[in-house]
Amino acid sequence: MTQGRDPEAVVFDHIFKALCVHAIRREYAQALYLHYAPSRGLPSVQGRLKRTDYDRDAVQRVSWALGHNRVDVVLCHDLR
Repeated sequence: MTQGRDPEAVVFDHIFKALCVHAIRREYAQALYLHYAPSRGLPSVQGRLKRTDYDRDAVQRVSWALGHNRVDVVLCHDLR
């Protein structure tokens, strides 16, 4: 929380229509995954994922950071 700012205050008065929130969310998720699993790359964008293709703990932490507990959503939409 920023000191001196009302926690209920609006942060942005307007969000531009051209702003792709999903792309920003995906970029954040990928950077966070690489932070939690620095020795691993991002999961492949093609084919079915095997358990050995990703770090489950890192994916779980990214899921929590995005505000949910859906590892499958993170794997399908945010990391690939």
